[in-house]
Amino acid sequence: TYSTVLKQFQELHANITKAKDSRTKLNADLKSAQDDSYNKWLAAESTYRDSQSKMKTAEDAAKFARGELQKYSAAVDDANKHIQDNVAPLAHEKASLATQKQLIATISELVKALPTAASAES
Repeated sequence: TYSTVLKQFQELHANITKAKDSRTKLNADLKSAQDDSYNKWLAAESTYRDSQSKMKTAEDAAKFARGELQKYSAAVDDANKHIQDNVAPLAHEKASLATQKQLIATISELVKALPTAASAES
């Protein structure tokens, strides 16, 4: 009868409304989960890109530092060669001059000990 059909349509309407509400809630939950996942992915992507940039900067700095190390190592090697070429012979010359100084001091003492021409005439 009409009331039975109406009752069935009302139950069907209630079931469809309940299913629609359930789907709407599920869609909202899934959208929220998608947004959260997207935001987490964006944060991870940002961190990754930032790390890439920092790594490139660090590699460039390391390359520069290696170049500077080579430059300063070459300067140290040049300075050591200069010391070997110039300072070592100077040490020998210094020892020779010290010996000559002692010899000159001895000669000066001997000259001072000699009688002068004025004192020899008297």
